[in-house]
Amino acid sequence: MKFILFFILLMKDLLADRRVSKQSKAVATVCLAYLLNPFDVVPDFIPIPGYLDDYIVASILLNEILNRVDEKILLEHWRGSKGNLIFAKRIGGYFADKSRRDQKEDLQEKTRP
Repeated sequence: MKFILFFILLMKDLLADRRVSKQSKAVATVCLAYLLNPFDVVPDFIPIPGYLDDYIVASILLNEILNRVDEKILLEHWRGSKGNLIFAKRIGGYFADKSRRDQKEDLQEKTRP
């Protein structure tokens, strides 16, 4: 739960930072909109899975932010441990890669004779 709070605060700070590109700010805005939206894929009142979807989305979007924003800027605004930030990037990278693989497989199935 703390991770989600730290992540939301990071996105808020990145939106206010002039050194962050408009494209990165757009990603941060989408992320905040999903996390703050009360209508999740899995409702938050379900103890573990309810937060898991938020964590996965936050991790994927954090992975995108980590690849666009200078690491010094990220660490300047991140309130959690550096280890948590690195862990989130790895998780986000895994799900982002899996999503790309799934999309590629779907496209291949659709184009098979």
